[in-house]
Amino acid sequence: MRQSHPERYAELCQKLIQTTEPPSNTGDMSGAKSADDLGRMLLESIGADPEKITDSMIARAIRANDRFLEDLEKIAGIKKDAERKDRKHGNGIVVDEAAAMMKHLGY
Repeated sequence: MRQSHPERYAELCQKLIQTTEPPSNTGDMSGAKSADDLGRMLLESIGADPEKITDSMIARAIRANDRFLEDLEKIAGIKKDAERKDRKHGNGIVVDEAAAMMKHLGY
């Protein structure tokens, strides 16, 4: 096939290479510099149109993520409320904890 149909061979190679490449880090939240950055990244990670994301949506995403982390901590039997208050950023989200959680979940 490589010699008789080089264009089809090249297409096949491209498809094989694409399936072996690791997925891009679209869910990597480690670049968030603020709670607002994290809220925007969370919304974009689920397919929200970046052009249509509002400040209100970002604030709601941050609150939802805070609740999500608190629920996970309850499930795991971890008490972090006092510790969390000391490390809050922006609107109350702990950026490094949320980024670690999203990475763990494969986003």
